[in-house]
Amino acid sequence: RARIARAQSVAPSSVAEEMGRLKVPVSVSGNPRPEQLSALRDALTGAGAGVIVNRGASAAVPPGPPSARLAPGDAIGAALSFGDLTVAATGTTTYVCGGKAVAFGHPFLFTGPTVIGATRARVLRIVDDPTFGPFKYATLTESVGIVDRDRFSAIRARFGVEIPTIAVTQDTTALDAGNQRLGARTDVVGPTGTTSGRRLFATFAVGHSVTNIDQTFDQVSGGSARISWTISGVRTRSGQPFALAR
Repeated sequence: RARIARAQSVAPSSVAEEMGRLKVPVSVSGNPRPEQLSALRDALTGAGAGVIVNRGASAAVPPGPPSARLAPGDAIGAALSFGDLTVAATGTTTYVCGGKAVAFGHPFLFTGPTVIGATRARVLRIVDDPTFGPFKYATLTESVGIVDRDRFSAIRARFGVEIPTIAVTQDTTALDAGNQRLGARTDVVGPTGTTSGRRLFATFAVGHSVTNIDQTFDQVSGGSARISWTISGVRTRSGQPFALAR
């Protein structure tokens, strides 16, 4: 407390007796509406995270097994999705050994065994937010593998593992304005076999859709709309493809 007081030129009595964990900075691309950011914050909080959600830049999912590595002190990204709606937390790498790294020094979603995209990150600046506390403003760069453990003391990344994703694509046409956006894509990091995973996937899918509608229509107005969904995949046991259209 005395060292902090001297550094800040304040009285020791004004320095808290205990240190509290900062909230995890989570950036969201795609110019989401405030209500979308609020829904995402609720979904992440329901999954166990204490987060600060802010707007950020998009990043594409890297193809194939990653080759980049991390070193202690490097910024690390924990990505839940890539593409139009890129959602990622940023922290610091603590220790690297045997093709693995521990980072953050605290949990992200606190889910234990997990699958989250692990990337390098570039910190652009530290935002000194007097209301919620300072946080890192960063962008994702090369992938390094996956985060496979999300524990109380740290997250763990494994190098060289290809990031598994589920693609959400959308074609959007605004008939009155003549605008069109085809093949818009968000890759949500899977799997989604847990309740929190399914909740996050649903939130990202809807967020991707609404973001592309906003960008294409470029207005909020009266009228009518038509939307269709097609869900395609491969059956686990037989390996046969399937598709469900609505």
